[in-house]
Amino acid sequence: MNNDVTLSYYNIFFVIVYYAMSIFVFIILFKLRGYVKIYIQAVFFTIILSVFTFIQYNILVNGGVLIYIFPHYFSIYDYDSITYGTLFFFIVYCCLMPVSKFYRDASDAEEEENKNNGEKNE
Repeated sequence: MNNDVTLSYYNIFFVIVYYAMSIFVFIILFKLRGYVKIYIQAVFFTIILSVFTFIQYNILVNGGVLIYIFPHYFSIYDYDSITYGTLFFFIVYCCLMPVSKFYRDASDAEEEENKNNGEKNE
């Protein structure tokens, strides 16, 4: 009789939840990026994007030290799919960073809007 029994705590549900949340956050960030028109919005979007990118980076490097939901039942290090997923989402989130685009100041945007409204009325 062999007494060497290995129990696996691999749970596919946790992987599905991780990918669903990451894809949901990506969709939200992608839609928010379309609304960035002025400089201060670009700054706030960059801060928000940096927070989510930092979370993905911590999951990649530290194995999810920040998300110990059930610390005695599983380890993030057992999930290779999550490790590769965090690398993918880290790169994708970095690509959403608003760069090389001229953002208008809020006062310039209001002046141009008023100017366009005046031209339409004439």
